[in-house]
Amino acid sequence: MRGFLFVVILLCYSFILSAGCIQGNCQNGQGTFVYENGDKYVGHFIQGHPEGRGIMYFAGGGKYLGQWRSGKPHGRGKLIHSSGDVYFGQFENGEKQGQGRIDYADGRRYEGPWVHDRPSGQGKEKPNAPSSRDELSETKTDATNEHRSVLSEASTVKDCNKTYCDNEVGQYIYKDGSKWVGHFIKGRPSGQGTCYYSNGDRYTGGWKLNAPQGEGVMYYASGKIAGAIWQRGRPVQSLQKKETFHTLNNIRPKRDRAVKIWAVVIGVSAYTHMPVLRYSDDDAYRIYAFLKSPEGGALPESQIKILIDEDATRANILNTLQETFLQADENDMVLLYYSGHGLKGAFIPIDYDGYHNSISHEEIFSVFDRSKAKYKVCYADACYSGSMTAMKAVDIQTDLHRYYHQLEDTRKGLAFLLSSKGEEYSLEDKGLRQGVFTHFLIRGLKGEADTDQDKLVTINELYRFVRWGVRKYTGNMQTPVIIGDYDKHMPLSLMR
Repeated sequence: MRGFLFVVILLCYSFILSAGCIQGNCQNGQGTFVYENGDKYVGHFIQGHPEGRGIMYFAGGGKYLGQWRSGKPHGRGKLIHSSGDVYFGQFENGEKQGQGRIDYADGRRYEGPWVHDRPSGQGKEKPNAPSSRDELSETKTDATNEHRSVLSEASTVKDCNKTYCDNEVGQYIYKDGSKWVGHFIKGRPSGQGTCYYSNGDRYTGGWKLNAPQGEGVMYYASGKIAGAIWQRGRPVQSLQKKETFHTLNNIRPKRDRAVKIWAVVIGVSAYTHMPVLRYSDDDAYRIYAFLKSPEGGALPESQIKILIDEDATRANILNTLQETFLQADENDMVLLYYSGHGLKGAFIPIDYDGYHNSISHEEIFSVFDRSKAKYKVCYADACYSGSMTAMKAVDIQTDLHRYYHQLEDTRKGLAFLLSSKGEEYSLEDKGLRQGVFTHFLIRGLKGEADTDQDKLVTINELYRFVRWGVRKYTGNMQTPVIIGDYDKHMPLSLMR
């Protein structure tokens, strides 16, 4: 494998401001603007209005993340209401319009068309019954596909507490409050279905004698997922499906003498089968904005891609990585930022269901290795619980030239920067509205890590700053570490 820089961050996630532009360029560029009613917008502006990608934090609670046009949500986005309801889908002139899905705080879900901010009535209502996503792997078994159909009809199935259920689909509530929704044989729950345990756990798969039997996935209330073959309620063999990795062979490097940075930014928070994360989508937008700023390299749209929530499927992530990174030539840097859930040896995209559609670290390495780039960087913020950069009116081109020049003079290398060592937990903080590690990472990249005051933050400076900050903030409960063969002078950001 070609030598490269690989920075990994593993993180477990458990305004009173004056009105006006408080940071950056709120006319034509990236900035932060606080409105008189207390709302705060962080993102891209054109002619003084939100345009492109951005986040609006509402003073009354909730936020909108996604596309904007002329100051209104327009295109694909996510709206989190203060009530806890979450909408994913299309917007037009500030209204929900087109295809979308809303997950209500009480567990209900509507998925289908919207007209003028309201469901059209032609979609699917799914009361208190989570469903698999349309993007799930086509290699699922017929039984799994059949079960998905059962779940979508859970609100209309037969009540087997009141009526005898023979060889049919029904639902049954046990004495402890647990609920079975699935197949019955001669009056007993048996076959494919889902058991919603009274303690908050959920099992989907084969069932016999009132316990998991055969292939199935247990979704524990703690956030842990166990895909296994079960016998009498106990896992006897772990399941982790080996997915097919489709390589793209028709992409050629765009060669020239200039040093370029190619980036893919991924943030997944709205999982269906795992606990929803608080800040991973926000953090992805912040990193995206940072990379587009002069401090982060001033990447043009053609060299940076962002995938948030429903766009971050297994197939889309791997295809976007290849389409972006394989354009890099021998002078360039490729950079991946991933924020979302992770399992041992794998990243977890939005369409992971327990044992389908994970992305193994080997697959990520494979894409990096195929790229011709000289410098290869990955920030991976992956866990179960789950910045805007100021722009100043100075000579941007001169500073960027110095940043890219030092990057060009740096040797190849390999480095892993991890948020915690061994079995330590990585922590979040609601006051920071971020994971502790990510908080200090961004502060370091924005300049606080520049200990020699040369206006460039190197990987060595960043590691020292983040390690000190995280240990102090967590009372030494969390200790970032760095390993690998890397050039400690590799620049990761510049100061204004």
